[in-house]
Amino acid sequence: MSGGSPTRNDQQCPAAVDRIFDLIGSLRDRGLTIRLVEQNLPQSLEIADRGYVLADGRLELQRIAADLRSSPEIQDAYPAA
Repeated sequence: MSGGSPTRNDQQCPAAVDRIFDLIGSLRDRGLTIRLVEQNLPQSLEIADRGYVLADGRLELQRIAADLRSSPEIQDAYPAA
């Protein structure tokens, strides 16, 4: 897919977003390495091994997904994460 994150129109069709994440998770479960650039942080961290947070083009945080989900910085910025 080109032109941004795979779920950039997620408000229009949440079922499609769920299907996309199911497919990505299935590929991950098969052992494929996937580099996902996505703004849907909660769902992204559910399927990720590691997460990287960029702000203004700079790397701000990098941790394993579970640690990133529970980090104070993420909890403050994304309460639903």
